[in-house]
Amino acid sequence: MEPGGVITVACSVASEMPAYFWAVQATLRAAGFHTLPYHLDFIVKWGQDWGFCLAATKILFASDIQIKVSTRYLNEDRLQDMLRIPYYLSGDWNSKNVQTDCNNLLVDDVEGAREG
Repeated sequence: MEPGGVITVACSVASEMPAYFWAVQATLRAAGFHTLPYHLDFIVKWGQDWGFCLAATKILFASDIQIKVSTRYLNEDRLQDMLRIPYYLSGDWNSKNVQTDCNNLLVDDVEGAREG
């Protein structure tokens, strides 16, 4: 990543797998990134809320994000809503739940969600 660059990572269906959502955040932080989680409830019909995370080598603040091009669906209100994590997703999460080459943390979360 270029200095000052930012990536976004999809964290699956956060409403169905909140542990997965937060484990991705913790894994990126353990790798030295600063993260800013956000969500998109674009499949309201099915009650799904998708989680994402911005990651960068510098601290990220929601107030730093600006829409610089015109878009069809994204506006300032929608952006602020995406950056406001709903209460049901903001519960307890363990910063030690980190995916490594030595564990199957994320796979286990997915399989647990399918079974549960």
